[in-house]
Amino acid sequence: MLNNILKAKSNIYHLSLNESIKINIQEETTKEYTIIAKEQILIDDAILANTINTNDNLNIKDLNLSKSYTNNLTLIPSFLTFTPSFKSKPKPPINTMGIVIGEDSNIENQRNTIYTDEYGRV
Repeated sequence: MLNNILKAKSNIYHLSLNESIKINIQEETTKEYTIIAKEQILIDDAILANTINTNDNLNIKDLNLSKSYTNNLTLIPSFLTFTPSFKSKPKPPINTMGIVIGEDSNIENQRNTIYTDEYGRV
């Protein structure tokens, strides 16, 4: 299957995973592929302008700000079935420490008291 993977680059924003697209690689050969991975790259100079050092004495209004979008696609032929590898569910830590505070003005008398709801949440 690895020899059937195709890498492509485009500027089409609305492409989605598992979507089928037709690509004309050679003049007379059009093949249908399925998108299995998509990496998006957005460059917005307006956002980058906020990182300019104010001591540089640059007039931001005079800068020619632009935007660009590209994406890198990983494709396989549509006749192949793609199943992503299984990822196990992340496990939270066994013990979590925290400071419990209350809203009562008499909090000192309630120092070692923890209130829980019907689900056992603090």
